Amino acid sequence: AGEMSEDTTELYIPAMVSGVPVTQVAERGFYERGHIIEVHLSDGLQILSDFSFSRCSGLCSINLPDSLTDLGKVALGNCPNLQSISIPDSVFNFGVNIFVFDTSLTQVSLPDNLTSVPSGMFMYCSALESIHIPETVTCFEVEAFLNCTNLKTIKIPDGVTTIEWSAFEGCHSLSPVVLPEGLQSIGEYAFLGCHALTSINLPSNITRIENSTFADCGFESFDIPDNITYIGEAAFYSCTRLQSVTIPKGITSISKWAFGYCESLKHITFPEGLKVIGPFAFYYCSALQTVELPDGLLQIGNYAFSECKVLESATIPASVTNVGSYTFNWDRKLTIYVKGRSEKPDTWSDIWKDPSTTVVWDA
Repeated sequence: AGEMSEDTTELYIPAMVSGVPVTQVAERGFYERGHIIEVHLSDGLQILSDFSFSRCSGLCSINLPDSLTDLGKVALGNCPNLQSISIPDSVFNFGVNIFVFDTSLTQVSLPDNLTSVPSGMFMYCSALESIHIPETVTCFEVEAFLNCTNLKTIKIPDGVTTIEWSAFEGCHSLSPVVLPEGLQSIGEYAFLGCHALTSINLPSNITRIENSTFADCGFESFDIPDNITYIGEAAFYSCTRLQSVTIPKGITSISKWAFGYCESLKHITFPEGLKVIGPFAFYYCSALQTVELPDGLLQIGNYAFSECKVLESATIPASVTNVGSYTFNWDRKLTIYVKGRSEKPDTWSDIWKDPSTTVVWDA
């Protein structure tokens, strides 16, 4: 970077210095130069190295020339006054977290040939409301839009096959989202905390809802399609508006905390073939009034229906061989109907229910 006066507000990177082409801004070349407001990069520059303009707190504008091929890690991150950026089609090497914490960034132009939105590219870009994604994109990488709290709209291209973990986590304003039919995987935490998200489609190639994928979303109902065979831990945790859910026939196990703290949940449709309800699976579903568990169910985990404070009726089939501790604890209004059994099996916990709960055996 050389010597630079702290009075310098406009920076010009020349094409040549002493007859030598300037092709690269060095790693941390202008790191924490808060006095720089405007940057002009000459044609011929190919590389912005890692952290090259990171923490330039006064930076408002920078041009990226058509010769540029590499944008390094956090190259323009933590530039809270940068409002717009246009990335030329020439760029094909991207580092992680390129624009992280650029909290004023509102206008972005991505390369027309971009194939994936890089990891953490727009993490914590809290002013970003919308962005055009090129049709060439096939993947949203890890944390691509993490905590873009004002991101309202995004069109996911038809060619996208992968949404990696936490790609849209914390995008509180995002709605609606239409997933393309060719999508093959959605990672853990991908839409966690998308409070405005009230509906989403799950394409036919998606067979798993991973851990916390839709936790803390705004759904009021969710009919999980028949192609889903796995519901991960905390998959719908704290979806406080969720009132009804239909669990498809391919599900044999509901993981722990899957629907914990779904405080508005009133109706659950369980499938035949369900074998295991994990610990805390429906913990603090405080609007739930009735539970009809399916024949063939084998195991109900610890605290699975605990703190369901208005639960009035639960039916347990004769097939259940294991009930964990405090499974129906603090369900003070509850009557439990147990089919095909005249007493508690030894394999059920001695503290499986609240002492005040009424049990009707051989129901």
